[in-house]
Amino acid sequence: MNESREVEKHHFMPRLDCLGREEKPRMRIKEKFVGALVAFILIGLLAIYLGGCAPEVLPPSQHAPINATQVKLYSKQPTKYEALGRITVAVTPEMKWDDRGESTAGFDALKAKAAAMGANGVLLVAEPGTFDALATTGYHGQWYQVPVKLNPKAAIAQAIFVVSE
Repeated sequence: MNESREVEKHHFMPRLDCLGREEKPRMRIKEKFVGALVAFILIGLLAIYLGGCAPEVLPPSQHAPINATQVKLYSKQPTKYEALGRITVAVTPEMKWDDRGESTAGFDALKAKAAAMGANGVLLVAEPGTFDALATTGYHGQWYQVPVKLNPKAAIAQAIFVVSE
């Protein structure tokens, strides 16, 4: 039994090079190949995931006007949509926030303008430089950040026709 312990100890002893330094274990070719293959697969999956999530913006086409109640609000770009155009609504005293911080009249005006263009969605995102601030306000208990111009006061959004969310 002592011999097997000595053999086990010897088996785990570090290997020394010709100068007496401990040799670092070398990775076998098969292990290197498997490691490179795993890295390649992970990078490929990451590229597919990131590339597959980008929204697809289609060229605009004509759509018949719809009822404003059918128009949805979007804080971020849906998966696939047509950008029909920019909509601007002047901020009037009737559109001020109520005691709960909601601006139902303001959102209804944005939805009405979008519906008249045949849009089924309002995208509350504007290009940098086209707005001065983001106003946080509510609509039926849901909170949104709306791009606004300060002079003259106006809410800015995009009328969109959503193909897939």
